[in-house]
Amino acid sequence: MYKTYTDWMKSNGAKFDKIDIKYFYKDYRGIVAKEDIAKGENIIFVPLNGMITLRTAKSGVIGKKLAEKKVGLIYPNNSTLSTYVLSEIANPKSTWKLLFKALPRSVDNFPIFFTKAEKALLKGSPFLGTGTYQPAGRHGRRTVPGHED
Repeated sequence: MYKTYTDWMKSNGAKFDKIDIKYFYKDYRGIVAKEDIAKGENIIFVPLNGMITLRTAKSGVIGKKLAEKKVGLIYPNNSTLSTYVLSEIANPKSTWKLLFKALPRSVDNFPIFFTKAEKALLKGSPFLGTGTYQPAGRHGRRTVPGHED
Protein backbone atom coordinates (compact mmCIF):
# COMPACT_ATOMS: atom_id res chain seq x y z
CA MET A 1 0.00 0.00 0.00
CA TYR A 2 2.84 2.40 0.85
CA LYS A 3 4.35 2.17 -2.65
CA THR A 4 0.97 2.81 -4.28
CA TYR A 5 0.46 5.85 -2.05
CA THR A 6 3.94 7.31 -2.62
CA ASP A 7 3.60 6.75 -6.38
CA TRP A 8 0.28 8.64 -6.25
CA MET A 9 1.91 11.46 -4.27
CA LYS A 10 4.79 11.71 -6.77
CA SER A 11 2.36 11.73 -9.70
CA ASN A 12 0.72 14.75 -8.04
CA GLY A 13 4.03 16.64 -7.78
CA ALA A 14 5.38 15.59 -4.37
CA LYS A 15 9.15 15.30 -4.07
CA PHE A 16 10.93 13.26 -1.41
CA ASP A 17 13.74 11.43 -3.18
CA LYS A 18 16.25 11.54 -0.30
CA ILE A 19 13.95 10.02 2.32
CA ASP A 20 11.95 6.87 2.80
CA ILE A 21 9.38 5.62 5.27
CA LYS A 22 10.70 2.75 7.33
CA TYR A 23 8.33 0.32 9.03
CA PHE A 24 9.77 -0.64 12.40
CA TYR A 25 6.79 -2.78 13.42
CA LYS A 26 2.98 -2.76 13.11
CA ASP A 27 1.64 0.80 12.96
CA TYR A 28 5.02 2.29 13.84
CA ARG A 29 7.03 3.93 11.12
CA GLY A 30 9.42 6.78 10.71
CA ILE A 31 11.17 8.83 8.09
CA VAL A 32 14.76 7.87 7.36
CA ALA A 33 17.37 9.42 5.08
CA LYS A 34 18.43 7.38 2.03
CA GLU A 35 21.50 9.58 1.52
CA ASP A 36 23.29 12.51 3.11
CA ILE A 37 21.20 15.64 3.51
CA ALA A 38 22.87 19.04 3.61
CA LYS A 39 22.01 21.54 6.32
CA GLY A 40 19.07 23.66 5.17
CA GLU A 41 18.28 21.38 2.23
CA ASN A 42 14.60 20.83 1.46
CA ILE A 43 13.85 17.14 1.69
CA ILE A 44 10.06 17.06 1.36
CA PHE A 45 7.81 19.00 -0.99
CA VAL A 46 4.08 18.32 -1.09
CA PRO A 47 1.99 20.55 -3.36
CA LEU A 48 -1.37 21.82 -2.16
CA ASN A 49 -3.23 19.25 -4.27
CA GLY A 50 -1.52 16.55 -2.18
CA MET A 51 -2.73 17.93 1.16
CA ILE A 52 -6.08 18.08 2.88
CA THR A 53 -6.25 21.68 4.06
CA LEU A 54 -8.94 23.86 5.57
CA ARG A 55 -9.45 25.36 2.10
CA THR A 56 -10.02 21.84 0.74
CA ALA A 57 -12.54 21.13 3.50
CA LYS A 58 -14.38 24.42 3.01
CA SER A 59 -14.74 23.70 -0.71
CA GLY A 60 -16.35 20.32 -0.01
CA VAL A 61 -20.10 19.76 0.06
CA ILE A 62 -20.37 19.81 3.87
CA GLY A 63 -17.97 22.74 4.23
CA LYS A 64 -20.08 24.79 1.83
CA LYS A 65 -23.25 23.87 3.73
CA LEU A 66 -21.67 24.87 7.06
CA ALA A 67 -20.67 28.23 5.62
CA GLU A 68 -24.05 28.75 3.96
CA LYS A 69 -25.98 27.96 7.15
CA LYS A 70 -23.52 29.94 9.30
CA VAL A 71 -23.46 27.14 11.84
CA GLY A 72 -22.05 28.41 15.15
CA LEU A 73 -19.38 25.87 16.02
CA ILE A 74 -17.05 26.16 19.01
CA TYR A 75 -14.03 25.20 16.88
CA PRO A 76 -15.22 25.89 13.32
CA ASN A 77 -11.94 25.16 11.54
CA ASN A 78 -11.33 21.87 13.35
CA SER A 79 -14.96 20.83 12.89
CA THR A 80 -14.97 21.67 9.19
CA LEU A 81 -11.71 19.82 8.59
CA SER A 82 -12.64 16.72 10.59
CA THR A 83 -16.11 16.56 9.04
CA TYR A 84 -14.52 16.71 5.59
CA VAL A 85 -12.06 13.92 6.44
CA LEU A 86 -14.81 11.69 7.85
CA SER A 87 -17.02 12.26 4.81
CA GLU A 88 -14.11 11.44 2.50
CA ILE A 89 -13.30 8.26 4.45
CA ALA A 90 -16.90 7.16 3.90
CA ASN A 91 -16.74 8.00 0.17
CA PRO A 92 -15.52 4.97 -1.83
CA LYS A 93 -14.67 7.27 -4.78
CA SER A 94 -12.67 9.74 -2.67
CA THR A 95 -9.60 11.36 -4.20
CA TRP A 96 -7.93 10.68 -0.85
CA LYS A 97 -8.65 6.92 -0.73
CA LEU A 98 -4.95 5.99 -1.01
CA LEU A 99 -4.02 8.44 1.75
CA PHE A 100 -6.56 6.95 4.15
CA LYS A 101 -5.48 3.39 3.34
CA ALA A 102 -1.85 4.33 4.05
CA LEU A 103 -2.63 5.73 7.52
CA PRO A 104 -1.88 3.63 10.58
CA ARG A 105 -4.82 1.54 11.76
CA SER A 106 -4.21 2.50 15.37
CA VAL A 107 -2.81 5.53 17.16
CA ASP A 108 -1.84 3.66 20.33
CA ASN A 109 1.81 4.61 19.74
CA PHE A 110 1.04 8.36 19.85
CA PRO A 111 2.07 9.68 23.28
CA ILE A 112 -1.07 11.80 23.58
CA PHE A 113 -3.07 8.57 23.75
CA PHE A 114 -0.88 6.66 26.19
CA THR A 115 -2.46 5.04 29.24
CA LYS A 116 -1.50 6.26 32.72
CA ALA A 117 0.94 3.33 33.04
CA GLU A 118 2.55 4.14 29.69
CA LYS A 119 2.65 7.81 30.62
CA ALA A 120 4.47 6.92 33.87
CA LEU A 121 7.19 5.28 31.79
CA LEU A 122 7.84 8.67 30.20
CA LYS A 123 8.94 10.26 33.48
CA GLY A 124 11.65 12.76 32.59
CA SER A 125 10.59 12.90 28.93
CA PRO A 126 9.60 16.15 27.21
CA PHE A 127 6.26 14.53 26.27
CA LEU A 128 5.00 14.96 29.81
CA GLY A 129 5.32 18.74 29.71
CA THR A 130 3.60 19.33 26.40
CA GLY A 131 0.03 19.41 27.72
CA THR A 132 -1.06 17.19 24.87
CA TYR A 133 -1.82 14.03 26.80
CA GLN A 134 -5.40 12.86 26.28
CA PRO A 135 -6.99 9.68 27.62
CA ALA A 136 -8.46 7.05 25.33
CA GLY A 137 -12.03 7.55 24.14
CA ARG A 138 -15.07 6.47 26.11
CA HIS A 139 -14.70 2.88 24.94
CA GLY A 140 -10.98 2.81 25.67
CA ARG A 141 -10.13 2.22 22.01
CA ARG A 142 -7.87 4.44 19.97
CA THR A 143 -8.40 3.66 16.33
CA VAL A 144 -8.46 5.69 13.17
CA PRO A 145 -11.99 6.07 11.73
CA GLY A 146 -12.55 3.66 8.87
CA HIS A 147 -9.93 1.25 10.23
CA GLU A 148 -11.88 -0.38 13.04
CA ASP A 149 -11.47 -4.13 13.42
